[in-house]
Amino acid sequence: MLVLEALAKGNLAIFRFNEARRYAEEMLEQSPNHAQAYWLRGKSWVKLQQEEKAEEDFVKAVSLDPSAFECRLSLAEFLLHQGQLRLAVAQYGILLGLAPDESRAVVGLSRCLHDLSELETAAKLLEGFLAKQPNEVPALVERGRLALRMGNPVEGEKWLRKAQALAPGKQEVKLVLSLCLEAQGAEDERLRQRINEDERTQVDIKLALRNNTRAPELLCKIAQFTRETADELDALGFLYLALLEQPKRSQTHAALADYFERVGQPKRAESHSQRASRTATGTHRESISNALPHRKASQVAAVSPKQTPMMALEQTPVPEKASHQQVVQVCAACHAYPPPESMPRSAWRKEVKQGFDFLRDSTLSIEFPSLESVVAYYENLAPETLPRVEANGLVASASTKAVPWHFQRQKAGWVKNLPPFPATTHTKFARLTGDKDLSLLVCDTRLDRVLAVRPNSEPPAWELLGPALVPSHAEATDLDGDGLCDVVVACLGQFFPTDDKVGSIVLLRCQSNGTFAPVTILEGVGRVADVQVADFNGDGRLDLVAAVFGWRRTGEILYLENQTSDWSKPKFGVHRVDNRHGAISVPVVDLNKDGRPDFVALISQEHETVVAFLNSADETNFCPQSVRQYEESSSVDQPRMITTSQLGSLALRAWMDWSLPRN
Repeated sequence: MLVLEALAKGNLAIFRFNEARRYAEEMLEQSPNHAQAYWLRGKSWVKLQQEEKAEEDFVKAVSLDPSAFECRLSLAEFLLHQGQLRLAVAQYGILLGLAPDESRAVVGLSRCLHDLSELETAAKLLEGFLAKQPNEVPALVERGRLALRMGNPVEGEKWLRKAQALAPGKQEVKLVLSLCLEAQGAEDERLRQRINEDERTQVDIKLALRNNTRAPELLCKIAQFTRETADELDALGFLYLALLEQPKRSQTHAALADYFERVGQPKRAESHSQRASRTATGTHRESISNALPHRKASQVAAVSPKQTPMMALEQTPVPEKASHQQVVQVCAACHAYPPPESMPRSAWRKEVKQGFDFLRDSTLSIEFPSLESVVAYYENLAPETLPRVEANGLVASASTKAVPWHFQRQKAGWVKNLPPFPATTHTKFARLTGDKDLSLLVCDTRLDRVLAVRPNSEPPAWELLGPALVPSHAEATDLDGDGLCDVVVACLGQFFPTDDKVGSIVLLRCQSNGTFAPVTILEGVGRVADVQVADFNGDGRLDLVAAVFGWRRTGEILYLENQTSDWSKPKFGVHRVDNRHGAISVPVVDLNKDGRPDFVALISQEHETVVAFLNSADETNFCPQSVRQYEESSSVDQPRMITTSQLGSLALRAWMDWSLPRN
């Protein structure tokens, strides 16, 4: 059982979540009432985005071992993330009874109070904790965030400056500090430079890791950067990955020795220190069962109601629902007001919680109702389920007419020696160089390639045109004017949501022999969702316009003016047209019929708008005109617009050394 527990924890630490889940299930097969096994499987379900299963496992773990601190903490954090604030408050209250000086419980409870609009109570809670532990960075950050939310960014800056002195590299410190400065209309040039440098470093190492996932030097570099800027346990996972690839590497052992020294595990620290200073012989086994902390009942204080005053909130009546005006005010602070009927009742709590998370990381200090009252508003008015969409008369009438076209499904096979399941983001018919018939261009994010298939070939054959990092959109055009059809590709850089500036635009430049050579036109921006081609300034050269979707903090719309003289090194002047994130597509059209190409942008996220950008006489300027944005209306004639918005399996037993005492 101890071996399975260590394997489950180890796989969690090194991001192998399915493997961790399987080891936890093996534990449950041997011991069906093992609280740790339910907790470990629950943590795996969270990472695998199976939230209902995660909640069931966390609740079961806590019911089996009520004094297990980490089990209850995971349940509290999960409930907070789901917007179940009153339930989360109760769990954090118990946690403070178990460990009154545990910063994670204090900060978690303060976040619950923040969303419940109990701002003064949250501030007093944090200040009382910081009076005893003044150097706890997460508590300092949260206190600064509260000050910003309460309309006092100057005070917020003071808390954040102290956090910055203690942890200058932490990303959250820099983010909230920059928000405090923004709210004051101030700027810290050194802070801005550090943020930009960290963004570039993060992008560089992430892109390098995609190309070489097994390089110990790179894994250790990522671990160091992660420890300085983000999460200690994630950093530990990268160190163990590096150790797997090269067990005798002294630099990795030295880094692990430093980690275990800092977390108070001297025997493990000494073990790795010795291995760092000599050449290891044989296979060393290192237990990482403590990589994910676990407090046993004997290690924590008994629960005392006197230590959990916040539990009283759980007993108070649920607040009345917010008014329509209050909800519109809080929603419209960031985006268009979404009507209750746009989603079923069960979806609203999590959606409202996500909106409050946006507010937490903004400069807004408006007074708005508690999360619970907003949830009550939506759950009271939302339908249990969404109605079926019935075909209207126009569709029904059209379906009775004879269709002049006939389509036949034709299989094209797939590319040999490649993963069998494509992950297609975009398809488009195009006439490539030398082809009289159309080819189908395909962007595939699993392969990180742009492909083409010629449907009229016998049999249809796939061709790999060139590499592109998570391609999202491809346009076939003769960009360089040499008579050969090139392909311009918008690249997300990473499929899952991120503010990392991993996006790019790649030109697959057609060669005389029919192959395509990749050339990077733009990089170091947020995730690029779309790119379109036109001669916007009338100089006879094709320019580009790009929808940089980004995520929450990065994103923009860019006009790239073609200034290239040598196509082996393309040069484009980059002009920001719009600084909003969430741009999905930017189709080109001459809207006002003046002979100059304009473009239309669909912008999602909290903006939910369609904007026409009219080409002006200024060669680098476009005039925005809103085409359609949400307007609240109950009129049938004015329908509402609603929100749009590998590593191999690791044999951890090679690291387990049961002769080492557990610290």
